[in-house]
Amino acid sequence: MDTFTTYALGFPIIILNPKIKVRAGQKTLDINYDILAKIAFPAIIHKNGRLTGGEIKFIRNFLGINQTEFAREMGLADHSPVSRWEKASEEVTKMDLHTEFAIRIKAARLAKLRVTNALLGIFDKLKESEGAGALIELDANQVA
Repeated sequence: MDTFTTYALGFPIIILNPKIKVRAGQKTLDINYDILAKIAFPAIIHKNGRLTGGEIKFIRNFLGINQTEFAREMGLADHSPVSRWEKASEEVTKMDLHTEFAIRIKAARLAKLRVTNALLGIFDKLKESEGAGALIELDANQVA
C-alpha cells in the first residue's frame, strides 16, 4: 500500500493510497485540504496520545481565533502558555493533563461537536500516555 505523509496542517498526517498529480513539473498530493481539516479536527480531539504544539495551533486556527482569544476561551489569563505550547511544534506540549483535557472538551464544543462518552473516556488513556501517540491515517478517498 502506498502512503504519503503530509504536514500541510502543521502536523503529520499519513494519506493511504495517495493520488498524486503533476503541476508545473512538481508532484503534489491531490486532496481537498478543507475536507482534510474537517476530518483531522475531531481525530485530534479524540486521539489517545498527548497533543503536540502543531496540533494545538491547528485546533486554534480551525476555530478561527488568535492566541489571545484561544487563551480567553480556555480560561487562561493571557496568551503566553498558548504561544509556548505552539512552539513545541511536533513535540508534546507538556501542558498539565487536566488543561489538555479541558482544551479538548472546550474546542469540541466551540466547533459544535457533540461531547461523547468516547471523548470523556480519553482522560484515563491520557494519564497513561506520555507521547503524542499514533499519527492520523486517512485513505485518499476520504479527502478527495
